[in-house]
Amino acid sequence: MMAKPSPCAVAAGWGRSSRHVPYASAMKTFSVLHGLSLTAMAMLLAACGSPSSRVVPEEGPATSPPESADATPGAPVDGGPDRPPSDGGVGSAGGGTADSGPTAPPSSNAVVDIAIGPSHGCALYRNGDVACWGDNTMIGSSASGQTPTPVRVSTIPPGFLASALRAGATGTCALGATGAVCWGPLPSPELASLAAKDVSFSFGHACAVMSTNTVRCWGINSFGQLGDGTTEPRPAVDVPGIAPGADSVSVAQSASCAAAIDGRVLCWGQGYGPTPRDEGIRGAIRVARGRGHVCALTGAGAVACAGANAFGQSGSLDSPPNPTRTVLTGVAQIVAGLDHTCALMAAGDVKCWGDNSYGQVSTNVTKTSTPTDVTGLSGVTRLSATYSRTCALSGSNRVTCWGDSSPAGRPWEIVGL
Repeated sequence: MMAKPSPCAVAAGWGRSSRHVPYASAMKTFSVLHGLSLTAMAMLLAACGSPSSRVVPEEGPATSPPESADATPGAPVDGGPDRPPSDGGVGSAGGGTADSGPTAPPSSNAVVDIAIGPSHGCALYRNGDVACWGDNTMIGSSASGQTPTPVRVSTIPPGFLASALRAGATGTCALGATGAVCWGPLPSPELASLAAKDVSFSFGHACAVMSTNTVRCWGINSFGQLGDGTTEPRPAVDVPGIAPGADSVSVAQSASCAAAIDGRVLCWGQGYGPTPRDEGIRGAIRVARGRGHVCALTGAGAVACAGANAFGQSGSLDSPPNPTRTVLTGVAQIVAGLDHTCALMAAGDVKCWGDNSYGQVSTNVTKTSTPTDVTGLSGVTRLSATYSRTCALSGSNRVTCWGDSSPAGRPWEIVGL
């Protein structure tokens, strides 16, 4: 049977394996396999950029990414923080300018949340303003190329007060008391305006926890990642079997997971099946899914994980990991990349574990199952992770990132917040 390429593989992007895919033939193949119209394909592929964009394949070993042409590894800028990556990643220093819509972010306002995707990042200010940087197609700009420093998002309607951000491979959402406002080349128009309290999206599908606590998913469904028992694409479906509802949802690659109100962690899609499956974790209030693993934060501040563990991303030496085992305690927030996991500790420090091929765990080993301190961080208030990168928000609007595309493997800071 012909393999099903991911949406960005269709765009002939650089993957972690640096493999090129012929654009026209792959696009036709993907469209036929998934039953998508050219319009739907265009919407999905907009997030992938030009055929030279880099993407991460759903499976395969991690190898070094292609180096940016204009990046000088380890070179600081004007004696300040290390130069950020120039490939359109978080804190990009290369290419393009935004259109005349966005303006500079407020200068005397505290950042209260951050969210990063593979090629962009956003920050939420206390007054509800949002500033983003990176790939212009992801940050509400009609201009081509990249915006290297944060600019204010002008698409949030007057009167909408955001309290949290969510970012993914195809855009960003601001969550507020009245729902979600989203922008970017999202995988479905369903995500543009939602009465939702949590949202998560990958390249081809998205899920949201609605104001009624039901979980709703839409988009590509080849592996049953929409959770309704089918494998056909859907505009939007409510996921059955999550009673009495969910608190949190997290999607990645071709699967989805939710933290049910009763504390169970339920997952569906690739590796799980087309309907929700109980992963054995109890007491969960938040969930973070990677490529093949899922970790949950409990109401007691503990972390438990289940699923893939080849890199130690589930926090143990067990294979498969024991979902009833406590990986860590004293945790305030949990985030996951493809094959790594990070925890914000209640004391304001950060610990990471799993794949370290790009320095995303910030240690000197290639992988580890032991939660490892990320040095140089203190007073951290929020974390966000994507693929092989993590960013932390600390005092004075300081956002520090580490992982893939990092100059000389060292952390860098986002300037201009």
